[in-house]
Amino acid sequence: MDRRLPEKIKEYDNVDTVIISNAGANVFGLKHTIGQLVQENKFTEIRVITHDNCGAMKLVTQHLFEMKRTPSNIYVHLVRQFENKVHKAVEMDSVNERLEKERIEVMVKGVKVQSEMIKIHSLGIPKDMMEQRKEGYHLIVSKPVFGGYKRLLEQTKLKRYSSYVILGYGDELINDIEIAVSELGVTDIYFVIQNENEKRITEKYRDFVKISIRRAEINNRREVKTLVVQ
Repeated sequence: MDRRLPEKIKEYDNVDTVIISNAGANVFGLKHTIGQLVQENKFTEIRVITHDNCGAMKLVTQHLFEMKRTPSNIYVHLVRQFENKVHKAVEMDSVNERLEKERIEVMVKGVKVQSEMIKIHSLGIPKDMMEQRKEGYHLIVSKPVFGGYKRLLEQTKLKRYSSYVILGYGDELINDIEIAVSELGVTDIYFVIQNENEKRITEKYRDFVKISIRRAEINNRREVKTLVVQ
């Protein structure tokens, strides 16, 4: 979901591909989304894309090696799977790529699974875009749509490299939203829906987010908006 990746991820977007994303390419955290997509579609290939200098992996590193404990929900959602798997902090990104690939291979049988770790420095991002934004960052939350990634980014009309993107279904996204809000400098959340019929469901979901993320004080310090992309 990293804000530095959308321009790269656009390269994978086409009508035969559905893109899902969360903090750390955490397959466990998207297991229901993956299960639903696999049940409804016949995939020939699944590609797990991670990257170095990952904020979610920094959280895991802090918990495992620096005694900075994560909240219990984030521990279960993200951190616990790395216990006894990583022996040095420097290994974290490579272990994550291997671990997520292995998890997909267990979950989805008979489908080719490949993995790739993107090196952030190879993306050619301008230096000023790499630096911390004083005004904070956006978070886009939406359901995955085949061939819909580029369109999602274009129609939200947000500045390049300013937006984290979470794509999946249902309540399992809540923990990733909390990570973005509490750890990554997100100042507003955009729930993007495809039509007006989804608005009622989204409003209930928005209320759940506001209630759930008390630790980040989202009610007082963050804006939560709904955009209809048609």
